Amino acid sequence: MATTCGVSTNQTFMVSNPSGMASITSYEWNLGSANNGWLYNGSPAPQNITTTSNSLALTSVCNAATVNNVGVTIKVNNANYKSYTATVSRAAATSPIIIGSSSICSGSGTYSISNLPCGATVNWSATGNTTFNGGNATGNSVTINNSGTEVITLTANISSACGNFTRTKSITVGLPPLSDGVTTVWDGPGDYVVGTNTPVIATLTNPYPNASYYSWILEPYPDAQTYINQGKPVPSGSVFNNGSQAVFDFDYPGDYMVTVKAFTDCGESNSINLFYLAVDTADYDWGYYTYSIYPNPANNEL
Repeated sequence: MATTCGVSTNQTFMVSNPSGMASITSYEWNLGSANNGWLYNGSPAPQNITTTSNSLALTSVCNAATVNNVGVTIKVNNANYKSYTATVSRAAATSPIIIGSSSICSGSGTYSISNLPCGATVNWSATGNTTFNGGNATGNSVTINNSGTEVITLTANISSACGNFTRTKSITVGLPPLSDGVTTVWDGPGDYVVGTNTPVIATLTNPYPNASYYSWILEPYPDAQTYINQGKPVPSGSVFNNGSQAVFDFDYPGDYMVTVKAFTDCGESNSINLFYLAVDTADYDWGYYTYSIYPNPANNEL
């Protein structure tokens, strides 16, 4: 059988008697030593236990480093008849994790440890303008306060007889600004010129922390009315959204601006213009190029 450090396991050991042997007078259970990692009737189990029943109920000591095998000798007419041993394995403690929201919208949030080994102590710390409710930064559960707009790291240092663990969680407080910076990939003759129906792949170089999803928008540049006034088709295309990456297809020639914003549990971030593209109908065969445009917008010409 298997036990796990940090968790108490109730286990009943039983000796079967398929032959229906009579004259069994007792069962002599042997736990190997007095320090065996077992509880018997709620107290540390002795090395030897005698029962008239063919079963023995034990509970593993939750923070014991090892738990001994359990042996039994069947007594028939008070003489040893047969002996058996149940092999007991001891697995490492289940890895603890911090549970709680990845976003703080209202100024405070409560966090706790799941899979905490019994008897463990927890000391918490946090970056940024974070304080702990009541100044209490210990224990399985804490409440943190932060009314800013930043990304913080919450850290739990866990000490236990089953091992020491450090766990961290990234938490977005409020709605920090979305950073610009994008890597683009397309097949075209220049940094800003592609053909219609030529896919462009855009990937944010600074993904928004803990974003639930992104809204990518493909817009005519400078605006749709300019093309209408000129009697030209308004530039349009398709956006295939894949989180912090998107793929664009263009239906008509013209100038385009790509914008993006992120959404979290607290709402939506600012929208930023990522890059500009000129699209025409030329048939390009210039190979596959990768371009990085950063920052955008820029103070000087890129």
